[in-house]
Amino acid sequence: MKKWFYRLLLSYLPIFLVIVFVVIFISFLAMRDFSQKEAETANRLFLSYVKQTIEHSLKDIDNTVIKGILTDKSIGEFFYPTSDMNRYVVNSQASEKIQSLTGTNPVINSIYLVRLFDHTVMSKNAMMPLEEFGDRGFILKLLQDKEVPQNWSVLRSYSEFFDQKSSSVVTLVRKVPLQSGSEGFVVVNVGIDLIEKSLDDIYKSNIDLMNVVDTDGNLLFGTEVRNAKVQHTPTEEKGLPGMKSDYTGWEFRSGIGSNIVYSVFSIFSYIWIVFMLIAVCSGAVWIVFITRRNYKPIERIMGRIQHYSLQKSFELIGEKGKDEFNFIGTALDKLIEQSNEVQKQHKETQHYRRKYFFYELLYDADTISSEEWGAQMRALDLPEHAEQWSLVVFEMDKYAAFIDRYPSKDQHLLKFVLSSVIKEIADQHHLVVWTEWISGHHLVTLYQWPAKNDTRAVELCENVRKWVEQNLDFTVTVGVGNAAFQINDIQQSYEEASEALKYKSSLGGNRVIELEQVWTRSPGSETSKHVQIIRSLTQSFRLGEEEWEIKMNKLFDDLGSDIYTRDDIVSLMNYMMYHIFREISDFSVEIKEIWTKDALPRMNDLLNQFETLDDLQSGFLKLFSDALNRIEGQREHRDNRQLIQNVKVYVELHFDDPDLSLTHLGDAFQISSKYVSQLFKEAFGEKFSDYLTKIRVESAKKWLAETDIPVQDIAIKAGYIHTFSFIRVFKKMVGMTPGDYRKEFR
Repeated sequence: MKKWFYRLLLSYLPIFLVIVFVVIFISFLAMRDFSQKEAETANRLFLSYVKQTIEHSLKDIDNTVIKGILTDKSIGEFFYPTSDMNRYVVNSQASEKIQSLTGTNPVINSIYLVRLFDHTVMSKNAMMPLEEFGDRGFILKLLQDKEVPQNWSVLRSYSEFFDQKSSSVVTLVRKVPLQSGSEGFVVVNVGIDLIEKSLDDIYKSNIDLMNVVDTDGNLLFGTEVRNAKVQHTPTEEKGLPGMKSDYTGWEFRSGIGSNIVYSVFSIFSYIWIVFMLIAVCSGAVWIVFITRRNYKPIERIMGRIQHYSLQKSFELIGEKGKDEFNFIGTALDKLIEQSNEVQKQHKETQHYRRKYFFYELLYDADTISSEEWGAQMRALDLPEHAEQWSLVVFEMDKYAAFIDRYPSKDQHLLKFVLSSVIKEIADQHHLVVWTEWISGHHLVTLYQWPAKNDTRAVELCENVRKWVEQNLDFTVTVGVGNAAFQINDIQQSYEEASEALKYKSSLGGNRVIELEQVWTRSPGSETSKHVQIIRSLTQSFRLGEEEWEIKMNKLFDDLGSDIYTRDDIVSLMNYMMYHIFREISDFSVEIKEIWTKDALPRMNDLLNQFETLDDLQSGFLKLFSDALNRIEGQREHRDNRQLIQNVKVYVELHFDDPDLSLTHLGDAFQISSKYVSQLFKEAFGEKFSDYLTKIRVESAKKWLAETDIPVQDIAIKAGYIHTFSFIRVFKKMVGMTPGDYRKEFR
């Protein structure tokens, strides 16, 4: 194949090179006379354009920026301060104005103000005494000469600070006030490199030489600086035509370079036309001859292919009459296309499998066995065994402002940066991390400890938070759940992390929040007492228990025993309505519409109109009763009502069994465990695990309050094998440990 390639290449390449050379040679001769005649005119027009461009930019600075500064109120207050002014505000406003005007023209290097009565200099970056200012020599020269130049200065060096690298600039100075200059000066520095950068497109033209010098003969910019071959040759020795600016006094020079090439070719006559025709005809004959001779091996190969694979050939070619090269090209295209499609489908399938399993860990971990976990980890190329897991939720602060600030493409990029930082910091501690975006501003991260490690998830999250704060334009708040020692505990760790994030409104954003810390800081307050009653009330309402009315009356009795503002009462009622909505979020669409389309609007109207607490209590009792009656009516129409009631009774009788699970219920009632979970959610809007936990905790509270049974024995009676698991669940549900609960109750 390489021999065949080189043979074709060496056959056609000389033809191409010869023809191209001849065409370029003849074209160059043809354009010689015309180029020489137009060169001088083009140079003159070019110089005029460059001069007008620079003059317009400098005049714009003179007429717009300087006049704007001298007439601005904040600048006037800087030069004419009074005793009743806030110096900090005046200086800040003047600095902001300087910074704003610096950005009005891309060639402006800097602007600063000089106040004479106290020798103070104000720039966009700092305010300092004249003795500490990097451009002090230029200002002192102005003060010594006593006459401010009316035009732009010659080339000079400028730096704002003594240890700062200097820049080449030209300067315009205006007095304050304009006539006398008794109060100070306004100094505008225009960067030579910025002017040159604005003319980059002009340098890319066909002009070989272009230089600009100031009134002292200093080279400002041009090809002398940019081209090393002519850098040391004086501009005057090139005989360049020049043009002087009346406004700046600068001289603009340009040229087309050397004419030696044109002189050499001038000896040729116009017989080039005949040579061009002969060259083209000869090349055409040569190409036809070489092509016919070199095609014979290809023809023989294609004949053999068609002889042995006529049917496949027809599939690839499609129809009779297509050339042989199309046969080869089509076959290769189909193979590549099929390979890419298979690879793409594999990646998409892998991504969806990974995301689906992650969601299953967060929301339905009870159904995942250790065998299924191992199989999924092997399929996803992740470690199968771990000492423990930690679930963390990263929430982007001020997400609405983030969406308004960045376009969609930049949003995805910044989110990718956040995910990458989390993985990089985890890699530094030799940890496995799994991240998935579950919503626009929530990134869930699963840390996996393959062996014992002293690093805590809180430390990793704090490192991520600090990095984001220092390097990005947004911040994150992190909720951290307790460590999970079993696969089924990952879901609980996620719920704890989500719960910790709910305290963001109280604790503030841009921080790492542990649920354990929140529990130790907020037990036993009056607001916490009302919140516990509201949660218990909403759970009873969801389950259709008659105790909801007793709990609501107790809530209003507690509110009536103290003095609360209307805002406090409305806030608690809104919290209760929010919790009810969360409790029924897993109900059927018909049941949710009873609340969202009827009960919720009526409650909002009641909150806006009530005058006394009694009015609010009677109104809420009626609304809750009507909504519950309609919900119960919907439940009675469902086919599996009796089955799920039997399951509920069974759970209430056997909650102390440590092996009680969805699988256990499925075996007991001869149905699928996942079907039991689905029926439970549809009927009561609550997962089986949450309902079982509630029953166990309520029973434990009763034993703690009424008996002296040790906590370890109560944990076993409540269905927990490990005491620490019981304590953690109890603290999450009640807000305090079992021991503290027993002390407080008694």
